[in-house]
Amino acid sequence: PDMCMRLFIPIVLLAASTRLSAPLHAQTPLPTTTYELLRAEHARGTDMRAIDAALLSGDPVRQTLAARAVGRFEQSAFEPKLIPLLSARSASVRRDVVNALGQMRSRYDLTALLASEQDAAVRAAIYETLGRNPNSAATTAQVLTDGLRDSSAAVRSGAARGLESLLRRTARTAAPSEMSVTIPSMRRSSPSRRRPWAPTPNR
Repeated sequence: PDMCMRLFIPIVLLAASTRLSAPLHAQTPLPTTTYELLRAEHARGTDMRAIDAALLSGDPVRQTLAARAVGRFEQSAFEPKLIPLLSARSASVRRDVVNALGQMRSRYDLTALLASEQDAAVRAAIYETLGRNPNSAATTAQVLTDGLRDSSAAVRSGAARGLESLLRRTARTAAPSEMSVTIPSMRRSSPSRRRPWAPTPNR
């Protein structure tokens, strides 16, 4: 009898612990995998469960992948899903969220972010995206022109790309006075200017 009891008690305890732990495992969501994100992206916004989970995960890698997927949908209806991540701790997440907003032609005013954003890559993405957003051309041109004076070469490059996008987008519709500030400012802000050509004297 003693031997039977010694065998029976551990079995009972093991069964009880298994029953207690099973609900905990069932309630713990598994991390969203890259494959699941790719499947959700392929669904073109018809099934957002994996993407929503990744955006809320707090993991920079998954948040970045999810933000890129949302941007490729090019649907402004998904903008509210991305706006909270503009204040994410990871600069790469903030940068890809800005790029995604540009892809969906969002009207969200990114200008206010320039006052607090310190990362050069994110600032460059903001300037570049501003040139693609369908906001006031005159106001955007002035902001981008200011970006050409930034101390960072990467930021100046982003502002220049933003101005190029703005000019291409508004060339047929903008009044000359709206764009008059842009080209002279680009020339003054150019880091290197070519010297005028002169013939080489004969030796």
